[in-house]
Amino acid sequence: MWSLGGAGGFGESIIVGAGTRSVRGLAKATDLVPTHGLTQSRRAFEALKQSIARNGIRDPIKYVEANGRRYVVDGHHRLRAARELGIDNVPVQ
Repeated sequence: MWSLGGAGGFGESIIVGAGTRSVRGLAKATDLVPTHGLTQSRRAFEALKQSIARNGIRDPIKYVEANGRRYVVDGHHRLRAARELGIDNVPVQ
């Protein structure tokens, strides 16, 4: 499990649990380029956002790099939630 921050704040620390996949580390949320918008209901998105606010981002956001930009291939909803919550750095893979 990945978790950003703790005790109500969002810090830079990462907590890694068993079974974690290979990880590149942290990236600024503003450096990641989404390739599509929301594809789930607003209610489901709000539930995800609340979960991230309580527990942090549990699965790193996956991206590919092309022409110097980082395009999100998995984790669009997590990225949008992080941005809306004011999380500056997100776990990436």
